[in-house]
Amino acid sequence: MNLEIIDSGTIDHQPGRGAFFPVVGELGDGSLVCAQFVGDSLGGDEARMELLCSQDGASWTNTGLIEGGGLTQEEGYAYRSPQVFEGDDGSWVLRYNRFRFVSDIMFEDGGGEQPCDMLIARSTDRGETWSEPEIVPVDLPPERYAWHGIGLVLRFPSGRWLYPFETGKPIGAEEFPTLIAGASASADRGKTWNETTRVASDPHGQTFYYDQASCILSDDRAYTTLWTYAPETNEHLNNTFVISEDEGRTWSEPQETNLRGQCCVPMPLPDGRVAAIYNYRHEPQGVHVALSEDLINFDTDNEVVIFDAGDAATIKEARSDAALDMNMVIGFGRPFGMTLSNGDLYTAFWCTREGVTHTRWARLRAG
Repeated sequence: MNLEIIDSGTIDHQPGRGAFFPVVGELGDGSLVCAQFVGDSLGGDEARMELLCSQDGASWTNTGLIEGGGLTQEEGYAYRSPQVFEGDDGSWVLRYNRFRFVSDIMFEDGGGEQPCDMLIARSTDRGETWSEPEIVPVDLPPERYAWHGIGLVLRFPSGRWLYPFETGKPIGAEEFPTLIAGASASADRGKTWNETTRVASDPHGQTFYYDQASCILSDDRAYTTLWTYAPETNEHLNNTFVISEDEGRTWSEPQETNLRGQCCVPMPLPDGRVAAIYNYRHEPQGVHVALSEDLINFDTDNEVVIFDAGDAATIKEARSDAALDMNMVIGFGRPFGMTLSNGDLYTAFWCTREGVTHTRWARLRAG
């Protein structure tokens, strides 16, 4: 098995502000659209969403803030983690998080996180204007759980969509709940949402499952990878995965891969193999891509390093060594990857070089 980087470049590089979490979608005409958020820091309280477009995936044009029509990015909120994709009718769909900052940091002492709405909006004019956003519900008690959207909307041919989320502790709650990697489900392509499913959870609280990322395999099963963390030892464990054979209604128990990573995004290949782009949070830190033939064992001996973090793995000192605090001072992360219609792999990530946090892309080919 081998991987080759065939091209790479910059999506967006603007000194004086940071750009984070790029997510790219391929449109029906072969062009690409990228959604990302920008701000003064990774956990900043004034994050705003931007849209970028490309005809060839190599050169990108920033079209500005994602708003217009019924969508306005209001003061007092942080807008994060956008994804734009093309629906079956040719309209564009935007999913994103809207955090209401009731204090000035993303995660308070003790792990409490800001309240968040998971939202969907639509555009019939290629992102010029958007519909009034709709809140995607989560069937969990808000006094016990906080939640926010994570990963990408998983879309099955039947019209069933999954909007993944992960939970945390609400600000002011005394007890830390059992964390859940879950998803809200729609049977009608996001028009209504009437089901909440658990993707992975440890009822004993000894293992946390973060940053789920999913794909649909060539045999129509759903395959989801998870950053897996042991809170008692403050240790990043090997990435795990779960599989669903019924469009995300039920999931297998988490199973360990050999990837010693953090955020990890699977990319299915037509021949049944899967590539994964992941953050390697051990020395030397960076963003890697590896191939697997069995969904479990990835060929790390022949993996490709698409970004070497060097001295920019972190950009300032964390408030504590807790995972959430450490995650707010990283200098690179949350990679994205997808399989293009021609079979190439298109990846994106954010990173920091010479004090400028920006977004980059790399195109790969699997042999």
